[in-house]
Amino acid sequence: RTLAEALDAVQVPDRRTAGPGRLAVSRVFKVQGVGTVVVGRIVSGTISIGDQATLEGAGTTGYDSLRIKSMERFHSTKPTATAGEEVGVAVPGLRAEQVHRGMVLSTGGRIGVVTWFQAKVVMRQVVNGIRRGYEALCVVHTATFRARLHRIVKRKTKSTGDVWEESPSMLTTGDMAIVEFTLEKRQVLQPVAECPGLGSFALLDDGRTVAVGLVLQVESQAPGGTAAPAPARAPGRR
Repeated sequence: RTLAEALDAVQVPDRRTAGPGRLAVSRVFKVQGVGTVVVGRIVSGTISIGDQATLEGAGTTGYDSLRIKSMERFHSTKPTATAGEEVGVAVPGLRAEQVHRGMVLSTGGRIGVVTWFQAKVVMRQVVNGIRRGYEALCVVHTATFRARLHRIVKRKTKSTGDVWEESPSMLTTGDMAIVEFTLEKRQVLQPVAECPGLGSFALLDDGRTVAVGLVLQVESQAPGGTAAPAPARAPGRR
């Protein structure tokens, strides 16, 4: 089979183009005559010029009342962009220093920042076993942050087969588990059933991939904690 035939046979992934847009921020620029330009990949939904938007994550409470003034892809204006596309959007009233990699620009209302989440994980490269209180680097969309293991709900191992072991004390390589994490800083996460791009993650430690996982549930506060405050309005907005 030729290369052209192989490329023609590639199946286009099923992207979630319907619904509110979710853009994972990777870079930000200050462009003369345009203002702040936020660059990233749309992980879900559709974004159009003129849309109202919010910006959340990276430890902030977020910014409301934003508007997409213009949008480009490969230096060409795009009135509308959908999931899978990398675009740059101009957002008036937002300063470049307020935008950080790992934030999420969204249309259709707030997503909400979280400090706790429950996930299903598969342990990949565990050296000595991990227990409650273990910390690792969590990578999800363009965000990277510290996550602390709050609770091991249950696990399956090679020895238990399909039977779940409740409240185990430790996880090792090859285990599948339901766990809970707490975060020091507010981040944008969603259950994978709602948005796969904001609900799939990896845990890294000393250059090793300790685990990969899927977010099942999220909360805007850790159990017993205090709720996150409402997001701020962008400067110049009322």
